[in-house]
Amino acid sequence: MTEREMSYGTDGTRSGRGQSEDYSDPFDKATEYGEKAKTKASEFGQKAQQQADQGLDKAATAADKAASQLREKAIQQGGKTGEIGTKVADKLETTSDYLQQHDTTEILDDIEKFVRDHPLQAVGAAAFGGFVLARILR
Repeated sequence: MTEREMSYGTDGTRSGRGQSEDYSDPFDKATEYGEKAKTKASEFGQKAQQQADQGLDKAATAADKAASQLREKAIQQGGKTGEIGTKVADKLETTSDYLQQHDTTEILDDIEKFVRDHPLQAVGAAAFGGFVLARILR
């Protein structure tokens, strides 16, 4: 019998000589690594979701604080300016409440639905938001 036949057998499969007890199929290893990658990706996704939710909480708190300050100034101003300031403060409070009551997934779903239902307004809002950000970051 040749060396090859003793190691692999005549049919080409590996036989007992030199074979390790814990030899595993490469496909099993690939599956195991794939499962580990899925677990890590899931953990990363959950961590990102938590950070996004924390960011929403901060944004809600900031909107609520801004609404209170704006309302105070609007009351002091009085007249048409005060009326407009009060309406803006009401909208900020509504936004704050919305952010506190919904998680990021729900908010993204709502945004997607709004864009589908009102594409022109969505483009206008995005353009306006970009303009405001450009002015702020200037």
